[in-house]
Parts: sequence; C-alpha cells; structure tokens
Amino acid sequence: MLGHIALATLLFFSGAGDPNVALKEINDYRTAQLTEARAAGKTVNAAELNKAVKDKATAAIEGVEPKSIKAAEGYAWMQLFMMAERYEDLKPLCDEFMKSMPSEADMFNADSLCMRGFYSLGKYEDGAMTASMMKPQTVAQLSMIVSYSNVFAPEIAKKQDAETAARFLDGIIAKVPTTLTEADQKALPGVLASFYSGKADMFEEAGKKEDAMKTLDAGLADARIPDANKRSLKMTKTRMGLIGAPAPAITSERGYGEYPGLEGLKGKVVVIDFYAHWCPPCKAAFPDMRKMYDELKPKGLEIVGVTRYYGYYNAEKNLGKDDEFARMADFNKEFNINWPIVYDANDSFTSYGVSGIPTSILIDRQGVIRTVHVGYSPESYAKFRHEVEELLKDSK
Repeated sequence: MLGHIALATLLFFSGAGDPNVALKEINDYRTAQLTEARAAGKTVNAAELNKAVKDKATAAIEGVEPKSIKAAEGYAWMQLFMMAERYEDLKPLCDEFMKSMPSEADMFNADSLCMRGFYSLGKYEDGAMTASMMKPQTVAQLSMIVSYSNVFAPEIAKKQDAETAARFLDGIIAKVPTTLTEADQKALPGVLASFYSGKADMFEEAGKKEDAMKTLDAGLADARIPDANKRSLKMTKTRMGLIGAPAPAITSERGYGEYPGLEGLKGKVVVIDFYAHWCPPCKAAFPDMRKMYDELKPKGLEIVGVTRYYGYYNAEKNLGKDDEFARMADFNKEFNINWPIVYDANDSFTSYGVSGIPTSILIDRQGVIRTVHVGYSPESYAKFRHEVEELLKDSK
C-alpha cells in the first residue's frame, strides 16, 4: 500500500526547483506515514518507506547539476542527494555550499553528510580526510566522528601503516570540546572508551597485538573514564588475550542437540557462536552460518551456539528459565538451526570477553583460539568463512 501512495504523491510533487520546499515535503511525508502507523497501532515497513523517500528525493534532484546550484542552497541539496543515494555528488555539492560562508554549525552538518557519503562509497581514506577537518562543538558530534573514524582507520593502516592510522585516531579524539555541558560530561566516557577500543582493534587487525594491548591499558588508566565505562575495554582486552591461547571450557546448563564439551571436540575445527534470540545481526548471520555448516561439516567443522537467559521472548515478559528455554525450540525451527545450542552455565560470555553479539570464536583442531569475529555483514562473514576453510586444510 505504501508503494502506491508514494507513487501517487510523486505525480503531484511540488518541490522541484526549490530544495528547501522539496525537503519539507519529503520530511512531512515521512512524519505523516510514521504518525499514521502509530495511530493505527501498526509498524511501518521501513524498506518501503525508505524506498518512497528515495523515489521522492530522486524526483526532486532530477536534472540538477551540483556545480550549478546556488551556494546558499548547497546543504539542502546535499540532504536530497543523500536521500536519493547519489553519494558521489555530495562532495561537489559541499564544495559549492562552502562558498556561501556558512556558520560553523552548518559547515559541520555539511561535512558530516560528505563524510557519510564517502563511507557509503567505500572511500575510507577520503572519509578520514574529511573527518580530520571537522570541528565538533559537542561530544555528541565527536561521538559520530569517532564511530566513522574507527571504520576508516583499518583502511589507512592497510594502505599506509598502523602508525599513520593511530595518529589519525589520536587527532580525532583530540577534538574534545574545551567547554563541556552536563550532557557532554555524561557522554564523554563512552566516546573515549569507543576511541580506545577502535584504536586497539585497528592495531590487532594490523597484526600489532602488543600495541593493541598497550592501547587498552591506556584506556583503563584514563582517569576521565569511570569504572562503569571500562567494562567494554576489559572485555576487549580479555578477548584479544585469548588469541593463541587454549579455549576456555564452556559448560552447558542445558541445551539443544549433542554437545560433548570443547575437550570432546578436539580434532575438529570449531566455531563458537555467541548470540541472543533478540539480536537482529545474529539472526541475519544464521543463513550464512547454516550454509557454511552444511558444506564444511563433512570436512571437520563443528559449530556450537552459546546463549543465555534474558527473562523474555518476543512480547512475553518475565519468563522463567524453563519457559524461555521451551520457546527457543520454535526459534531453532524458525531459523533452521541444526547445530548444538548451549545455555551457558559458567558465564562464558565474560571468560571469552564477549561485549557485542554476534561474536564468533574460531578454534583449531588442537583447541587453540585462532581468531575472533564480532558482528555480521555478508562481506565480513565471507572473510570469516575463508579463515575457517583455511584452518580446515590443516592436517588432523
């Protein structure tokens, strides 16, 4: 239904020629769709709504040449081109906008769109250059820059070297505003922890484990970060310290399928998948994981899913352990999980340094941890599968 409404709206689209009018119409349309859905007690189909917005933005920018716009309208055009996913045109639009001598706030917003455009195009070095020039006025703005910079840094390390990437990240965190509001003071510890974690991850990916550990130690010693915010750093340090070490035991309180313990799986290549029933990326990973399991199990691969109790399942709240465990039978059928599932009895999430899910631990035939994969995307999982396949080639 949403698609038909969007098409009808496009036929009467009045924003052509004036980017501010077009922006208002699109934002009003999006707000109306969300408001109507809430009033009806329904959930908007995000994919359909995003497509409708993209179609309207595409209609609004039709025939617009980035270098021919009025400089003062540059930021409005940038927003429309971003909605239309015309990322390659954001930089020239930004350049035109800067000719209007915008305020620092508008300059930051334009640079943010430009940086996001480079991210979407996979031009991480260009994104890093933009991030380096940005001047955040709040910790919230700094947080956004740090998040993108943590993605850009590993690419800099690959194209140049880890030291250059580290200097880039150090330059970003040096942008902490000199005057902090109460909100800034509350947000800063989390941003600092994210910086240290990102820098350590970059060093680890570059094969510099010692530098990664030193970075985490520096974060743990940073007096600006209270103990409550240091938990993720401690977990990351635990996780990194496991590489090359024997895998800690995982004891099953109960589970689905046969699990002989990690000791009983020696001689196999094992993937431990830490996940939760409420986790969207975990669910998104299951098809790739199942395909890998079905194709590589004959070659010696075993997968063990590890989860724990959360006290609810979907809309059902305050569930006891027995009831939540019972609901997972339907979950396993829904996602066609055909490997053993273990309910952790000894807090393996902590002993494995799991601070984000999904986390996949790759263990060799001798029971030694070889790599840790956090998060999910089709591209990153393809890389992880390649690592599994290479390990399976090792002699038994």
